[in-house]
Order: sequence, then C-alpha cells, then structure tokens
Amino acid sequence: MVLLANFAVFGMTVTVFGATVPRVIHDFGWGYIATGLVVSASPIGYFVSAFASGLLVERFGAKAVILGGLMAQAAGLAFFGSVPRVIPNLSMALGVGVGQGVTEVVTNLCVARMDRSGRSRLMSLMHGGFTLGAVMSPVLVGWAIAAGRTWQGVYQAMAVLSLIMMGGIFLFSFDPVEPEQSQSGRPPFGWLVRQPLLGLFFTAMLLFTGAELGLSSWVSQYCVKVLDLSAATGAWMVSVFWLGVLCGRIGVSALYGGPRQIDLVLVFGCSSTAVLAAFLLGSAREAPILLFATGVGYSAIYPALVASAGHNYKHVQAEAIGTVVTGGGMGSFLFPIMIGGIAGRWGIAAGIWFCCAATGAGVLVAWALRMAAGKTDVGVPQAR
Repeated sequence: MVLLANFAVFGMTVTVFGATVPRVIHDFGWGYIATGLVVSASPIGYFVSAFASGLLVERFGAKAVILGGLMAQAAGLAFFGSVPRVIPNLSMALGVGVGQGVTEVVTNLCVARMDRSGRSRLMSLMHGGFTLGAVMSPVLVGWAIAAGRTWQGVYQAMAVLSLIMMGGIFLFSFDPVEPEQSQSGRPPFGWLVRQPLLGLFFTAMLLFTGAELGLSSWVSQYCVKVLDLSAATGAWMVSVFWLGVLCGRIGVSALYGGPRQIDLVLVFGCSSTAVLAAFLLGSAREAPILLFATGVGYSAIYPALVASAGHNYKHVQAEAIGTVVTGGGMGSFLFPIMIGGIAGRWGIAAGIWFCCAATGAGVLVAWALRMAAGKTDVGVPQAR
C-alpha cells in the first residue's frame, strides 16, 4: 500500500507542471521555449535517475535509493515557483525529476518481482494509483486558480506529501523484492544494452510516453488558446485526460489477465492515435469526451511495455526495466521542449498534432516489437 500511495504522489508531480503552464506563462512572462525548457527539466532528472537507479538498486538496495530520490523531489517541489527566473525553477524541476525516476524504477521493479507471470494486471493496478494522483493534481490547480489562491501552494503541499512518503517508505520492508542474485553471478551490462529487442522496447516507450506526457504538459494551453477556454478549465482538462488513463488502467487490470502484452500496446496505440486526431479536428463541445477517450487509449501502453520487458529479461530485471523506463524519461524530456519549439513557430495546435504523429510511429515500432519478440532468444550469459 505504501508503494501505491507513493505512486499516487508521483502521478501528482508529473501533471502539476502541465496544469500550471498557462498561469506560469502569465505570471512570469515566459515564452513557449523558456516554458518548454523548464517543463523538460523534470524529465531530464527523470531519465538520468531512471537509468542510474537500475544499477544503484542492485548495489545499495531499493529502500536506500527511493529514500534519496524522495528527498530530492521534496526539495524541488518546496521551492518551485518561489522566484520568476527561469534557471532556479529549472533546477527545482530537475530535482523533482530525480525523485520521479527513482520512484518509477523501484516501484516497477518491485511489482515485476511480486508478479513473475509477465502479465500486466498488477502493473496496471499500480499505475492506476499513479493515474489517480495525475487526475487529482490538475483538479487542485484548477481549484486554486478559481479560488484566487497561488498555484505555488499546490507544489508546496506535494512537498509535504513527499516527506510523509519518506516516513512510510522508511518503515516499509523491501526484503521480499530485493535482488536475489549476487553481483558476481550477473551478466555484463554491455550485453544488455546491445540487445536489439531491448532497443525496440526503449524506442516504443520513448515515442508513446513522450507523446502522452507532451500532450499532458501542453493540452491545457491548447484548450486556452485554440478552444478559448479559461485557464482553470484548461487545468481541469488535464484531469479529464488522466481520468481516462485511470479508467483504462483499472479496466485492463480487472478485465485482462492474458500474456499478450504487446497486442495490448498495438490495440491501445491505434485507439489513442485515432481519438487524439478526432480531438484536434473537433470543437470545445466534444473536447472533454474525446480527451477522456484519448487517455483511455494511452492507459495500457506503459504498464504493458514495462511488464513485457521485465518478463523477457527476468535475470536482469532491474537493469532492463531501468533502461526501458529511461526511454520514457527521454521522451518526456524531448517532447515538451519540441512541442514548445513547434508551438512558438507554428502554433500550439501543430505541437499537439506532433504528439498524434509520434503515437502513430509508436504503433509501427510496437508492431516490429511484436514480430521480434517471438523470434528473439533472450537467454542471459553469465558474467565472467
């Protein structure tokens, strides 16, 4: 339960940046590119710490690594938005990202070791907790804006929650999910990063997660500028999107227990591409329904990719999951800043269309992954 609660706080930290983008631009006078840089700083910390965490967990243990990450996250949240300058806020967002990446890898690894079947039911349920937090954060931001309160207070409240999670994690025993192999019995890391199958997992995660987090980061601004909605409503629309993700993940966890995880990625990837295109072609009237449906489309993709990667690389799960999750972190770093650059030149609608195109490209990579998974021998050599 403590991991589920912490994953919910993690979800809150991910969507709070996107929900506050219109107010940050208004209050601090930042342009699209400067805003994109700050929004992308958190994913920088995320993908660096995600990659490092896969190695650090095997050396120092899950508890020590996640406690360090939560400390960095709490510090970043406490001081974000305290000054209007770009560089200090970029630094704070970087610290938040470090905590996010550690939480992502450690939690996914613990779930993979608890559920060795390779199915994504437990993984989807855990990511449902993430999505619950992702829904709550924009609601709180929208409420704060509508009530005339400062949006910085939402960040500070999440800093307090991060400290509370540190206390819960400290009391939680990680013994059942700590590494089972000694370092001397592990294969060389160079072998892992040269695996073509893992490269496909990495690329699919980069495209899908980049599009999902890029959409989450900028859809509120799209709703304000293109659909002519208020800043508070734009923040709430981020919640609508993540509510769709939440419902989808709960539904997949309850209704699907099969082993064909890549097929889930293909079906849900096609769905999210089609519905996001319909959202962009539609009006403000049907926008909430279509944005909710887009969230449902993205819902199963991330947990299915993580579960499948962990199942394919059972003997090096920490490193494999860390590498795949790093792909998601890299996508969530690159996409917000790329969308900011596209929006600065061609408008915010062009930036959201970029998310749609990337999701379609992710479907093609998932198809290649499906073809390769059945033909690839992922037997692990022993370290010398």
